[in-house]
Amino acid sequence: MRDALGISDKVGHVIVNQDAINIANQLGKNEVATTNANITKDVANKYGLDYSKLRNELLIDRYGFFFNFTARSLPWKMSYVKGMLADNLNTYISSGILLPNGQTATDRNGNPLYNHDLVGLESKSLLGITPNLIKQAKNNTNKDQYFGWSHPDFPNRKNDINVSTRFIFIPQSMIIDKSKFDQTPLFQNTTNDTTALRSEFDQATSRLQSLTNTLTQAQAKLDTANAQVKTAQTAYDQALKQQTNADQALATAKTALQTADQNLATAQTKLDSAKQAYADSLKDTATKQEALKQAQTTLAQKQAELDNLVALQTKANSHLADANINYLNAERQLKDAQNQLAVAKDAFNKATSTQKEAQKQADQDPAELQEALVTAQQNLVTAQTNLAQAQA
Repeated sequence: MRDALGISDKVGHVIVNQDAINIANQLGKNEVATTNANITKDVANKYGLDYSKLRNELLIDRYGFFFNFTARSLPWKMSYVKGMLADNLNTYISSGILLPNGQTATDRNGNPLYNHDLVGLESKSLLGITPNLIKQAKNNTNKDQYFGWSHPDFPNRKNDINVSTRFIFIPQSMIIDKSKFDQTPLFQNTTNDTTALRSEFDQATSRLQSLTNTLTQAQAKLDTANAQVKTAQTAYDQALKQQTNADQALATAKTALQTADQNLATAQTKLDSAKQAYADSLKDTATKQEALKQAQTTLAQKQAELDNLVALQTKANSHLADANINYLNAERQLKDAQNQLAVAKDAFNKATSTQKEAQKQADQDPAELQEALVTAQQNLVTAQTNLAQAQA
């Protein structure tokens, strides 16, 4: 299972040997971790093992379990093993753990144990992912582990009583006297060398990460371009508001100009009347002099009013010209910003398409990924140059 999952290089490859089987048989006769610690010491001394590590393995990882089984003589064939395993797993999952005396089994802290707990513990042990086994694997260059299993229904246990199921792992760090522990494997295990595939996979992953980083950078540049467009849009909106205000001011100025024209016409009429009165006053010197003085005063007043109206008209025309210039500038800036946005979006879309195509090629044929990657990088450089120009 470890080889099939590709984790043996991390948690240790399993080697079945006779000494490990012998240890499992001896430890399967009692609940040795709690009931009879001397058996564990005897086993450790006999096979050159570290007693404390062996005891910790039994206490913490709880390899197997102990019940007062009576051995049975059953046909030991693969079909029976499969059926027994299926029956045991079903029992583990659907029922609780009761000891022969009717009491509920507990762990070392006194907490009740349920069958599904045993499934979890034993499954982790088989895969080598219990904290204890992971620690042993990390601390040793040689991660191989020796494995032994004992079961009440094995043919060599048919005459035993008060026996239990027991499996045991012997990591390299537990062996302190190799002369006492026979490391000869019973089976020649073969594994597929996945070094080349792993290297190819790592390279493809690195290339994919590089393309992903490039895409992230393109996204950041696109976000910057969008922010610039937003700023330009705000400036345009402000200029448009100023243009609206200028239009309103122009309308007001036009109204004032129309009023001034009307006042001018009225003043002109009064001036004509004054001139006529002046002409009439020439007929009578005293009367004429008085009328002339009044006419001159009225003329001066009307001339001043006319000058003011002309100045107002000139100022209104100046405001109108400035407003038109601001409007044209804002409109031009908006068009430039829109063009920059279109270029940036096009570069982003191309970078995204390139990344997806590179991913597709990596999935289909990693050997051709290099050519696709070179093309993608060239296109990305072009997109970055265009984006830099757009930002400028």
